[in-house]
Amino acid sequence: MNISKKNKKRIKSNKLIILLLILFTGITSVYAKENDSVLVRNKQDGIFAIAPLSDRTHLYNLEIFTINNIPSYCIEIGKSITTTTYNSTDNIEEQQRITNLTKEQLEYINLVAYFGYQYEENEEKIHSEKEYYMATQEIIWEYLNKNLDITWTNEEDINGNRINIDSYINEIKSKINSYTEKLNVPSNVNLKIGDTITFFSSNLFLYKINNIQNIIGDKTNNNLKLSTVDNYFGTAKVVLSINNYTNIPKKVYSNNNSQLLISKGYIPSNTKEVTINIEGYKLETNLVDKDTKTTIPKGQATLEGAEYELYDKNNNLVTSFKFDSSLKYTIDNLYKEKYYIKQIKASEGYKKNEELIEVDLSKTGNITLEEEVIKRQFEINKFYEVNNKLEREENIEFTFKFYDKTTNYFGSIITTKQGSSIITLPYGKYKVIQENTTYGYEKAPILYFIVDREINNPYNYTLINKQIKTKLQITTKDKETLNEINDNQIKYKIKDEKGNYLSHNNIEAFSTDESGKLLLPFEIPYGTYYIEQVNSPKNYQNNKEILTIIINDKTNYINTEKELLVNIDYFNTKIKGSIKIITNKEENIDNKKIISKRENVEIEVYKDNVLINNYKTNKNGVLELNNLELATYCIKEKNTKECLVLTEDDNNKKVVLTEKINNNTIEIEEDNNTQITIPNTLSNRINILNYIKIILVLIGVIIYKKANNYINSSITITNSKRKQNKKQNSL
Repeated sequence: MNISKKNKKRIKSNKLIILLLILFTGITSVYAKENDSVLVRNKQDGIFAIAPLSDRTHLYNLEIFTINNIPSYCIEIGKSITTTTYNSTDNIEEQQRITNLTKEQLEYINLVAYFGYQYEENEEKIHSEKEYYMATQEIIWEYLNKNLDITWTNEEDINGNRINIDSYINEIKSKINSYTEKLNVPSNVNLKIGDTITFFSSNLFLYKINNIQNIIGDKTNNNLKLSTVDNYFGTAKVVLSINNYTNIPKKVYSNNNSQLLISKGYIPSNTKEVTINIEGYKLETNLVDKDTKTTIPKGQATLEGAEYELYDKNNNLVTSFKFDSSLKYTIDNLYKEKYYIKQIKASEGYKKNEELIEVDLSKTGNITLEEEVIKRQFEINKFYEVNNKLEREENIEFTFKFYDKTTNYFGSIITTKQGSSIITLPYGKYKVIQENTTYGYEKAPILYFIVDREINNPYNYTLINKQIKTKLQITTKDKETLNEINDNQIKYKIKDEKGNYLSHNNIEAFSTDESGKLLLPFEIPYGTYYIEQVNSPKNYQNNKEILTIIINDKTNYINTEKELLVNIDYFNTKIKGSIKIITNKEENIDNKKIISKRENVEIEVYKDNVLINNYKTNKNGVLELNNLELATYCIKEKNTKECLVLTEDDNNKKVVLTEKINNNTIEIEEDNNTQITIPNTLSNRINILNYIKIILVLIGVIIYKKANNYINSSITITNSKRKQNKKQNSL
């Protein structure tokens, strides 16, 4: 560890003895040259080295040593020089043996001596001051003696004024660092013809261009400039090596017990080889659409596949090239001069460019080529028919889509007040779709149109739309079952939105056919209509609701081969009623008539001689049958051979039938609640009276009739609006 200069022990001495040489016992070697070197000692008055050695602090008068005119340095501080004649050796192994230093130590000392005193640069000794010698010797001493801290004074006193040589020491060490640093020059360089490149490295001053091929190289201080040779392609080489200002190897000097000395020699060259790959100029070409200046082709055209040729300034063909999907193409190894590009084949959907395109590589290495798409104008003239006259139709939108793509929308146009509009279509296959129309008028069918060649005249499309009219069909259906009602007696009236009934041949009420359908004998245009049912189907209630329908572009049309058809379903509800059956039991007890309810009586109901179902009265002796269609019914108690038959009448009466079992007779009483006595099959049971009360709840009036000696009697339930004049029959 070095001793700090501030903390050095200062030792006074009346007389300083300069001990630079001590006795050394040498061993003669086959590598050493005996007595071949002469030491010259050049004492420097007024400069002293202060060396705090282990025994005491020494004061040495500075001497600049040269051997054979080469600056030399002590490597054994504290030993005396006892001779001026020395043996020299430049053999590294011999030097290691003599000095007991490693190869690395000897190499570092040589670097210090090389970059130290009298260091040359550009054939000039730039470290000529004695301070560089002092700095070189100090660095060597302190390097070999790790805890040694050498200082300098201009007084013959270890406590004298100090001489600061730090800047000289730093300069030497900086040079050494520059030498040991890696040269900041790449091993491979890519250049184009005519290019120049410059590299900077802080240690380039140490190097010289040692060898050069097919390149121009120039080194100034720390800059290396490389320039290509005109019209040369290929590989060039530049070799950089240390610019040694001496070719003499370092030497170690010895003689018996005298101080060992060392002188500087050349240093390793640290050769750097730079390979330069010289390329010709590149021409980068790009292809775009002329109108959009982008690589996106217009319409269904494609820029891919365009072919070109490149010619030099003498009109010689250099190469041909073709664009792929990247729409880029690079041509290598061209000279820095003018070239010409000619198109020989256009890509699909584009026009061939007949111009000769110039490109000057001395100004640019990139060019954008343009292709103009094939296009044609498309003009629409739109009319619609009003009262057999043609009127121009404005604000009608037409869209243009590519018809071999499902969603590729191209554009649209809207007709003006003059009913016309025009659009320019690029190369492609289109379907032209009318998006809207005047209310009540049909749209044009889809038009297919192809643009595949350049034509100056626009394609003119004149379109005349007629008013949309449709046949109206009314289908009468059962509201509950949704089944069609087959009745040819149903009539309908239809009123337009102005309140006028539609008529044909002075007929306003139109009848259905046998299938229950009404097909109007004429067509109707867009509008709002009101359907009225004049009379209902048989056994159905009359539907007084006025059905509103709207005929427009949202209507669900049936497109027949001959015409458009709109079907409207009109619903009717069947007439239905209810029957309420009450069963009682009448007994005479002590000449008193007692009537009680009879529950769980089994009742059979027949419709059209077919048994519907079996029922039982509840605990109150009541059975209710609801939601019955108009028909003939038979009601009887199970195991009874006789049947209660119901028929319709005009009279608004409620009829109550009471069966009285008394002396096996039937009595009929008529009033607002007529009672009819019905024989019971269980009449052999004395004192048991069965009462069947039947109440029919309907809009109309029902009268009941008892027929003897048959089972399949019936009840008929009908709508009161359809009246019949039937008499009441006795039972």
